[in-house]
Amino acid sequence: MAYTDRITIEPGKRSGKPCIRGMRMTVYDVLEYLASGMTQDEILEDFPYLEAADLRACLQFAVDRERKTVTIPPVATPRVRGPRITVIDVLERLGSGMTQEQTLADLPVLEAADIQTCLEYAADRRRWQCWVAHGRRRLSAPALPPSAYGTT
Repeated sequence: MAYTDRITIEPGKRSGKPCIRGMRMTVYDVLEYLASGMTQDEILEDFPYLEAADLRACLQFAVDRERKTVTIPPVATPRVRGPRITVIDVLERLGSGMTQEQTLADLPVLEAADIQTCLEYAADRRRWQCWVAHGRRRLSAPALPPSAYGTT
């Protein structure tokens, strides 16, 4: 499934943020709900107009955004639990329809908190880049000084 069938961007709606099927629910809203610990079933129960495919489309959108992100060296793709598992690896599995439990079974070195960290990162990447720069991190990536991120 291509997320482009479900994710729309309209300049006059939610300030041009990517929304789900033209509704006022943004991709970032869904990612923040997932990052806060809500399950997909809880989100679908709270928002009956959403479908499971909408949630997968949000995760696929986040994966695609991470792949297309151009960063200034030496910032690397954020990794979880060592040098081999990236945030993209985790988001791809969730975006393909795998549950968190299946993802943990597929990547046995991960913990549930690592998946939450990846979802939080996808929901607010800039904030995480700043946290990495200040040394407060669960994700590993070469740290730059805060000035590199436009913060003081």
